[in-house]
Amino acid sequence: MVCWGITPKYNDESDELILGQTCIRNNLVLLENGRLHAPRKITEKWLKKYDLLTNSTGVGSLGRTAQVWFDPSKLVVNSHVTIVRAADPRRALYMGFWAFEHSVILNLFTPEVRAKRNCHAITCRQFVLYFPAMQNLKSSTPLRSRQLS
Repeated sequence: MVCWGITPKYNDESDELILGQTCIRNNLVLLENGRLHAPRKITEKWLKKYDLLTNSTGVGSLGRTAQVWFDPSKLVVNSHVTIVRAADPRRALYMGFWAFEHSVILNLFTPEVRAKRNCHAITCRQFVLYFPAMQNLKSSTPLRSRQLS
């Protein structure tokens, strides 16, 4: 699944947290930068463990990635953040580490493209990521060392 976050309706009396671009830094999800907002309904956009979050807009913040490494409760992202969810949760960590390693690719857009709203989710849909076989992901020997020997 690849989708954008939601448009928030801020409410200080709510118990639902919404994360924006400032909550994604150094490949970490920073909950302390989130804001409270009035919940609407439960959708597939509520965050799940191992979701990959990428900033969708902004010069300097476009392409910053973080992965949800905890079990979130009542947590969503705003429309400036793209959610990428692995179809197979067993491969989600590989997808996250691949994104961290290749985040520079996501920053190669021209300033004109960066200024366009939510161009990043469209770009994410165009990537094709080939996963190693499951037995290679489960092995304790890194793929790189096996390829060299």
